[in-house]
Amino acid sequence: MFNTIFRYFRPVRIRLGLFSAGLFVSVLVLALSGCQTAAKLPETVTVTQPPVTVTATITKTVTINPTPESTPGPTASIPSTGNSIVVSYTSLSNTTLTDNTGQAVNPRPGYIFLTATLDIENHGYEQFETFYGYFTMVVDNVEYRCTRPDLVEGYLDDVRLLNGGRISGKLLYEVPPSALANGFNFSYSEKDKATGESFNIQWLNLNY
Repeated sequence: MFNTIFRYFRPVRIRLGLFSAGLFVSVLVLALSGCQTAAKLPETVTVTQPPVTVTATITKTVTINPTPESTPGPTASIPSTGNSIVVSYTSLSNTTLTDNTGQAVNPRPGYIFLTATLDIENHGYEQFETFYGYFTMVVDNVEYRCTRPDLVEGYLDDVRLLNGGRISGKLLYEVPPSALANGFNFSYSEKDKATGESFNIQWLNLNY
């Protein structure tokens, strides 16, 4: 009897064993497939970007309006840019003068004596000569030379005025009376020996 039962269940055990083996293989295949799929997934790459520092420079332009400088009056010596000779002067008219012997001297008819007191400054030139014959007075577009140094005390000395030098003296002219009504100018005839050019002279009339 037991043999009969054993023979009946033996095929069942074999079938169960085969079924269990097949189930194990299927699970193993699914596991391997999952691993392979997971191996194919792309890796996640984390990129850390360094912070960017931006430096901005702001430039502001400020315009400052300088306070206007006051213009000096005629009593001030105003050296120009570069080399210059500054001549400040006053004038005084006379109809009669006295020579060094005490004798009265009159101008020619129709003329007056005009005494000019000059203050001369050299700004930048190597030298400037103060010989009275180089200075002429221009009245109504006519040049008049100096006259009679003996009629004036403190006549302008004939010197060589070097850079930075200063000298004062008087010059006497015999000119028409229109010099008082219409005014006059000065002219200097000598050239700069260093360059051969005319001097840059500023004439400042201190009578006005």
